[in-house]
Amino acid sequence: MIRLAVLGLYHEANTFSKQRVDSTYFEAAGVLRGEEILARHAGGTSTISGYLVAGAKHPDVELVPLVATALVPAGLITAEALRARTDELVSALS
Repeated sequence: MIRLAVLGLYHEANTFSKQRVDSTYFEAAGVLRGEEILARHAGGTSTISGYLVAGAKHPDVELVPLVATALVPAGLITAEALRARTDELVSALS
């Protein structure tokens, strides 16, 4: 059995936006954890949806949903928020 993590951080930065993306912004926009990822992306058209479909085609692959965030275009991510997100991603992989 091959176990593949389902996790990610997607952000389209708009450098003209004055709205900075901090940890509060991330949580309000929707940080998905565990089964929330499957509930949101199953049957959809996102990149993660495609990953789920591809993984389901292979009986020897187990997809393990960990943590994922996708933000609409917004300003730059603060250093603190980026550190918090990357720390969570690395921790989830551990």
